[in-house]
Parts: sequence; C-alpha cells; structure tokens
Amino acid sequence: MIVIFAGPTVTRDRIAAVVRAEVRPPAARGDVYRAATARPRAIGIVDGVFDGTPSVWHKEILWAMVQGIHVFGAASMGALRAAELDAFGMTGVGAVFEDFLHGRLEDDDEVAVAHASAEHGYRPTSEAMVNVRATLRAAATAGVLSAASVASLERLAKSWPYPERRFEALMAAGSGVGVPTLEMEAFGRWLPGGRVDQKAADAMQMLRLIADRDERGWEPKRVSYRMEHTSAWESLVSSASSHLGGEPSGAITDDLLDELLLRGEAGAAWDAALARAAALRLAEALRVELDPRAVAAAADEFRRERDLLSGEQFAAWLRDQGIADAEVDDFFRREATVRAVLGDGLDASLTTHVVDALRSRGAYHALMTRARAKRQRIESRGGYAPSVTAGVSDAELLRWQGEIEKCRGPSSVEDLARSQRSTVERLRAAVAREKLFVGSKGELEK
Repeated sequence: MIVIFAGPTVTRDRIAAVVRAEVRPPAARGDVYRAATARPRAIGIVDGVFDGTPSVWHKEILWAMVQGIHVFGAASMGALRAAELDAFGMTGVGAVFEDFLHGRLEDDDEVAVAHASAEHGYRPTSEAMVNVRATLRAAATAGVLSAASVASLERLAKSWPYPERRFEALMAAGSGVGVPTLEMEAFGRWLPGGRVDQKAADAMQMLRLIADRDERGWEPKRVSYRMEHTSAWESLVSSASSHLGGEPSGAITDDLLDELLLRGEAGAAWDAALARAAALRLAEALRVELDPRAVAAAADEFRRERDLLSGEQFAAWLRDQGIADAEVDDFFRREATVRAVLGDGLDASLTTHVVDALRSRGAYHALMTRARAKRQRIESRGGYAPSVTAGVSDAELLRWQGEIEKCRGPSSVEDLARSQRSTVERLRAAVAREKLFVGSKGELEK
C-alpha cells in the first residue's frame, strides 16, 4: 500500500493516472502516524493543513521512517517537512523543496493557498506565492516582463495575505507599483497559456518517483537516529490512536470508568495511571535511554510474569486488551521505560515521594514508629550478620508474601521482588531483620 496526502495541489484523478495509492486529505497532526500504523510501503505528503489546525508533526514522520516506511514530500507542506527532515532521511522532490532546503525560501506562506472544502475537491481559490514567482520569471524569460517589473510584482504579491493572492488582483494593481501598462497588457495576453503551476509540477514529479520505486521494489527504510519517546509524543499517540480502534475512546472510555467506579477500583486505576505518567515524564527529564535490547528484555519479562509464553497466548492477550499490532512496540517501550524508572536504579530519587505518599494517607507515624523500634532492638543485639540474611530461603520469602496477601503469591522470588519494586537481596534482608525483631523462629508478626 502507498498513501498520498493531497488536496488543492493535485487532484485524485491526476494521482491515479501515475501511481496506485490510497489518497487521503491534506495531512493534519496525527494523520501520518495513523497512516504509518498500517505499514504502507511509502507515504507521500503533498498538502497539509495549517492556520488554526495543528499541522503534521515532524516526529510522526520520523517515527514512520523508523518503522521502515519511506516518506516523500513535495510541492507544499510536503516540501516544507522534507526540507526540515532532509538530514534524517525524508525524501524531498522538486523545485520548491530545493528552494526551502537551500534557504532561497523560508516562509511557510510561500506554499499556502485558500481552497474550497473536500466536497468541492479542495479547489484552490488563491495562488501560491511559489507559483506567482515561477510564473513571473517565466514571463521574463519569454520577454513579456522586464526584470524590474518582475521584482515589483513579486514584492506586491508577497505583501498580500495568502488568501488574497490572485493573478487577477495582480493584473489590476500592477500599474500602481510602476509596471508599464504595455507590459501588463502583454502579460495578460500571455498568462492563460504561460502560467506555471510549480506546486503541481513538483507533486507529479514526486508521484512518478514513487511509482518508479514501487515498480522496482522496496527495501525497508533504514535510519541512523533513535526515536525518543517524550511525553508530548505519548500524547500524540494517545490522541491519534483513538481513531485506530486499538484504544477505547469517547463514550467507551467513560463506560470503562463507570465499570471501575462500580467495582471500587477507580481510585487505584487513577493512581496507577498517575504513577505511569509521572514515570514517563521523569524518564524524559533524566534522559533515560533504552536500546532495543532493553525493550525486548522488558517485553519478555512482562510475558513471563503473565504466563504469555506462546505466540497464541500473547496474540490473544493483545486482542483482549485492545492493543493493535501497530501499537505493540510503543506499548512495550512505555512499559520498559516505566520499569526502568520505578525499578531499583532510581529508588533513591523517589524516596521523598514515597514518604509524602505515606503522609498523605496518614500511614507515616505507625510505620515509622515500628521501623525505629526495629532498628533500636536490632542494634541493641549487635546487629545481624550477612549469614542471617542469607539464611532466609526463597520459600520463606514466598510464604511471607502469601501470608500478607492471603492469597497465592508470585511463582518466583524474582517476580515477588519486581512486584514490590525492589531487589531479591533487599527483600531478603528486610525479612531477616523482621525475624530478628520479632524474635521468633521464622514466624512473622501479623
């Protein structure tokens, strides 16, 4: 599959005449991400929205290329993004792209046009400044306008808001900026056949390139950068995914929250969500970087914890949880990041927040009183030797967990430690100190 985002620059019929593709409306923020989740061979961006509507975001294009998708840009928004992401591997095509890439053009309004709605085929109602420039220069080459007249008319058109740029208006106002009447009359006669639609020409060039590549066959796109998953990116993914069928949205989400409320689980769900969001933001602030091996290890650990070892079990779980195929990688990258932040590597930085959480629940006094009493008693007995700590068996740790939770505990001490955001060694030491404190033969204080 090939996806092309186009509107006022080039029609569906012209696209279909060159390449077999799914044509979508001008790209807005999230649209390229959504297209990329379907894993097309290539994405071509011609037109995009702006001026009050969030434009297609650079990072979703970068993400698409990380997935092995070739992304092309030309003519309009596509040319802008291709020039900005040329160093990262986006393929730009055409004269407009080249002008932005090399700094001959800088303003976004150079490619902006006013246009009709989708129902009317996005018909342009104004002229792009890049088309005005190309047309005026072609007139000069044909001997219709002098260089001085071209410069005057370019300055005049550039001074207008983009919705007001039309050749009819330029013809009417040309004499007011010093262009000789004879030249304007000659330009009027030449214009119907001489007008240059540079944007459309560039778009067609891009489509021909994509068609040629498609005929020869595609190798997956390879990039040299690594995608950083920031909170802003997660927000875009969450918003865009609401249209994919993978995550619940709108009224369905409200219904899900109703179910949590009726079970008395809404508070815990919100607390867990807040912890995950905070962990992701902390990871961003601390510049936590996870390579693919760390993400894969977290995914393997996740599956072992939930006994999802076979491919069939895992596929069924993903289906039950409403996680689309395109979202699996992002889900486990988030999971790996949360685990990295909440694991033993950063526990010291979170200690203050743990204390505050206990205080907010009114649990600090009782726990701290017992902790102080335990330390005083153990120190009065001369502390404990490492051999005492090592003497706490795995079975004893698991029995301790089962007695606390009054249910079947984890299947391994490693799972137990992970569930408590700790290490096996620290957990073993805590149980050993408890044994010393209560002074019993392994029976723990209830």
